[in-house]
Amino acid sequence: MVPALFSVLRLPSPSWLAMCCKPEKQTGLRATETWEKTMPSGAKHPSAVDLVRCQIEYFVELARASSHIASTQSFATQRAAIAETFSEFVECHGAQDFSVFVELLARRLEERRSPEAASAVRKDLLLQLNVTP
Repeated sequence: MVPALFSVLRLPSPSWLAMCCKPEKQTGLRATETWEKTMPSGAKHPSAVDLVRCQIEYFVELARASSHIASTQSFATQRAAIAETFSEFVECHGAQDFSVFVELLARRLEERRSPEAASAVRKDLLLQLNVTP
């Protein structure tokens, strides 16, 4: 019944969704440990439901942004790509899911073996929130 519903609605199959949502462990840390190391104390970790919902809802934006940021050649162009990504996201989708989007973007960059870019994205989130680590 469920697979038929997914095909009728032209949604990705549940097995595809499970594959996409599997956290990568490029850093050797679980996603919650990465969050706790980079976010200020008291910052709320995104729920699994929010992560999955945003991963589906912003699939194209995440793919484009991670490709764009990972392909930068210098620190200056990386910073410009991050700033452009952040402003485009907020302009198009508002700020409600911004921190979840940034966490998913950082994970995508880690999957692309760009831990420096992932760290820069998380650091820029802190600057956007006016918080010092």
